[in-house]
Amino acid sequence: MYDLIIVGAGPAGLTCAIYAGRKKLNCLLVTGPNIGGETNTTVDIQNYPGYEGSGAELMQKFSASARKWGCEFLEQFVAKITKPKEFVVELDDGKKLDAKAVILCYGRQRRKLGVPGEDRFFGRGLSTCATCDAPLFPNKDVAVIGGGNSAVEGALELARIAKKVYLVHRRDQFRADEVTVETARKNPRIELVLSSVPVEI
Repeated sequence: MYDLIIVGAGPAGLTCAIYAGRKKLNCLLVTGPNIGGETNTTVDIQNYPGYEGSGAELMQKFSASARKWGCEFLEQFVAKITKPKEFVVELDDGKKLDAKAVILCYGRQRRKLGVPGEDRFFGRGLSTCATCDAPLFPNKDVAVIGGGNSAVEGALELARIAKKVYLVHRRDQFRADEVTVETARKNPRIELVLSSVPVEI
């Protein structure tokens, strides 16, 4: 039986693993396929004091620290959690693990638009990770949909490679950090398309 099972290996899950290890808890981190989570897609971390570099590099440091403190890593998905007496964590392969405590740190996933054509073109020019797929679009016109940090940072990353980037947002103001929005506004390759909603791809 584990003292603690942590579900999710983004910054929160990895930090939990570090603290659990330092407390000498028998700890398991169920990571899924993506250790580091969404932070891996951030090209330039600007809001973590004392650190300059990519999100992927920072998450490698978090992961190394969690391993150093003895937390076990398991690259699988959790299918179900029950608590008949102690916690029972059932993995996607049917295996069951017992734990005294469970911490859920599964973060979020990028949303789809839910418009016609989206499924048809997904993976064929349509992506949910501008940072990951930017190299596929040299000297092309591209669009990024959204108004948060991921969308604006994605547009900035694409602007290094693409000919033109349309940053489409349903509102007239962005949720993203103002410093990031200002950088996008000043970029001659980025055109803001505000108060607009895609209806079909």
